[in-house]
Amino acid sequence: STQTLPPLGTGDHDIVHHEMKISHGRKPQKQRPIKLYKKTDWDSFKKEMKDYQRTFQDNLANCDTNTKWSNFKTQLNKLSDSTSQPNSVNPKTGTLGLPVPSNGS
Repeated sequence: STQTLPPLGTGDHDIVHHEMKISHGRKPQKQRPIKLYKKTDWDSFKKEMKDYQRTFQDNLANCDTNTKWSNFKTQLNKLSDSTSQPNSVNPKTGTLGLPVPSNGS
């Protein structure tokens, strides 16, 4: 809707007031998983990494740097997933939601 309002004070120009409904067209964000590192079993994580160190040194001694990094990163993510408790966060409020079900359950 458009309205013409009288001028402010002693001005000689009218005020044009225009209202319209617009949408921003964004899709609502989904809850995304996060890891609760405060609740991580760090003793188990350290033990698993020490075990992996032996395997890493034995099996990847003659590999290139990219292969070593890829292997290490994969193992680190796998251990992180298995030792930390996943949860979800509400993207709008930033608050924690319900625990994320594990793949095996």
